[in-house]
Amino acid sequence: MTGILGGLIATFVARGYTWATQDVGTARLFSAGAYAPLTNGSYFMFTGFGTDANNYNYSTDTASWTASTLPATTRIGAAAFDGTRLLIVSANQSDDAWTTTNGTTWTLRDTGGAAKDCRKVIHDGTQFVAAFANLGRDAAASLRASTDGTTWTTPTSYFSSGNNRPIKDIAFGNGRYIALREDTGTSSNDTSTSLTTGWGTGSFPASDFWISVVFGNGIWVANRDGSSSYATSTNGTTWTGRTLPSAFGFSGGTDQAFNKTVFADGAFYYQAANNSLYKSTDGINWTVESTASSGTTLDEIAAWAVGGNRIVGIGYSRSAGNNIAVSDIILKGTK
Repeated sequence: MTGILGGLIATFVARGYTWATQDVGTARLFSAGAYAPLTNGSYFMFTGFGTDANNYNYSTDTASWTASTLPATTRIGAAAFDGTRLLIVSANQSDDAWTTTNGTTWTLRDTGGAAKDCRKVIHDGTQFVAAFANLGRDAAASLRASTDGTTWTTPTSYFSSGNNRPIKDIAFGNGRYIALREDTGTSSNDTSTSLTTGWGTGSFPASDFWISVVFGNGIWVANRDGSSSYATSTNGTTWTGRTLPSAFGFSGGTDQAFNKTVFADGAFYYQAANNSLYKSTDGINWTVESTASSGTTLDEIAAWAVGGNRIVGIGYSRSAGNNIAVSDIILKGTK
């Protein structure tokens, strides 16, 4: 009996994460990350802004990080892994993308997304889906899809449904896509069970800049810009307004463009500007998971890499006046 009880306790303890901060050695404005267990690395963090925008950092175990460079000078807006290849897409008014199967040798790809910023790329289990946006709000190629990262197509049904705005974020879960349009204070989202069939519209509880959406445990969680208010949905169409337990909300300043919520290992996580990491299993009830980043310059998480019994987030800090400052600090949870 003691042996069984001891085993159960050990299993329960093993489910938790031990959190710590770490200096990766290079202060940059990171914007995209991915877990991709490849020959030369498993955890990848890419730079989206600044003079060293073609640089990235990678690690096999998060204990030490290596700085490297891409074959072209560009900002990276998004990254995704399909089990074989890691795909990164430019956020530099470009349709360029790159793939790697070893983590250090990159092959240039053309998404056909025209001169736009890629805000998000996902892999839905079958294909990559890249979402594009730009300041001109030209929706000519807001969505692109590819099964191999090389040949790309446009799911035309999205545009035939009258969705004439670039996409701020896209997520997939439970057989459904959710796309957030870059509208000026929208109260709706676009939703579809297939990229190649008609899209419907979901109704948010308030008109605002809805800029981030994530799925997990049968729940969709959508974040508002710089607000402690957010929304949840079980079907992607009907949304319920919620309020976070912290006044710091999903952002430490007036814009949440780079503070990302993540779903990892059965729970949602977000980093508040009071240096607390919040956790929720249902997207509704939140508790403080860690204060490991207290006293550091890490205010927000711009990129996550989840896998291998680790949750790794890297971001930036905000100096006076909400100016963005580079960061070389990661928040790491290890089982």
